[in-house]
Amino acid sequence: MKRSLFKDVFGRSGFILALAAALAMCLSACGSGGDAEPLEMPPATSEQSDTAVLPGGSDRDRPDVEQGEMYTSGDAEIVALLTEAESCYYGEPGMPNDIDRARELYEKAAEAGSPLAMYMLGELALYEPEDDFDALMEKRFELQEQAYETALVRTAPDDPEGNLVIGLITKDSANPEGAISSLESAAQSEPPYSVTAMVALGELYQSLNDSASLKQAELWYEKAVDAGCDRAITKLARLCQTYLNDQQRALFWWQKALDAGYTPWYDMAKSYELISDYENALAAYAQGAAAGSNACVYGLGRLYCFGAGTERDVTRGLECFAYYLENRHGSDSDNYIDYNEKHIRETVQYLLDKGLTDDSTVEGYLGEGFMEQG
Repeated sequence: MKRSLFKDVFGRSGFILALAAALAMCLSACGSGGDAEPLEMPPATSEQSDTAVLPGGSDRDRPDVEQGEMYTSGDAEIVALLTEAESCYYGEPGMPNDIDRARELYEKAAEAGSPLAMYMLGELALYEPEDDFDALMEKRFELQEQAYETALVRTAPDDPEGNLVIGLITKDSANPEGAISSLESAAQSEPPYSVTAMVALGELYQSLNDSASLKQAELWYEKAVDAGCDRAITKLARLCQTYLNDQQRALFWWQKALDAGYTPWYDMAKSYELISDYENALAAYAQGAAAGSNACVYGLGRLYCFGAGTERDVTRGLECFAYYLENRHGSDSDNYIDYNEKHIRETVQYLLDKGLTDDSTVEGYLGEGFMEQG
């Protein structure tokens, strides 16, 4: 039986756990211009393999297996395919992504031997119409196993694409030092490998979630921005907002995201709320609602109900809540959980308790029995 280098590093159960955690992050990674907040990969758990990951760069050890034809990154045609595919996968600022086109381009690059394309096809496996979650995860595992072994065996120790792929796959293992070495090596190369490595380093350090690591995350995201990676702007903003709790800095980056063509009105409004600047929060929610953000309509409703940044207007607040509930996405799914709906009930209950509205008015806007559904 062929020995699997991939499983030697991770252990089967450890990697499947990491993939399960990654699913939500992948499904939101391509919606940078919308309302969804990407979920971050959690730090490795004790259930993952304790086997040390293989270091990258010139220190990478080459296992004693048949190498086959060597692959060298940098071919102009493959670079063009990877660059266009990345643009389709993530989408341009303010524009939707094109998963089908991204898959087509990555398949062409994979046929030419690109381990990065093989890795990304594993990410794209999660977008396929398949009800069997385990089958999707198994396909992703197999594709990224192929990418890992191609990178490890068929690229030179200093090859940027090989190091990038090894770093991407091992960055969520129990021992991230080898991934850092691989990604730092790739970050010193040329796009598209360098920028992808910079973003991955930001994500890795962010997942470690200690003070020194978060500063490193900020540094690598900033390097990616300086290198022309617009999606790193929103990562910087969210890092400052959620992890560093520096809302002024977050607002600086949300404004940069706006200037780049993204529409982060909801996130910008949340940062304003966190520093009790409700007038600017209201203005940001209003801008987002006008641009079509349903989450911003919900935000407006909340501020109207509490009279934050404006005079209290319960009627307008309930109108916003009703609009939000009628126009939300995903509510037909059995697994759909809308935390905003929970917060709407809490807000309405507060209004009822304070005598600021009554049951018949609530039912008129939100429907009979709404308060008993949660």
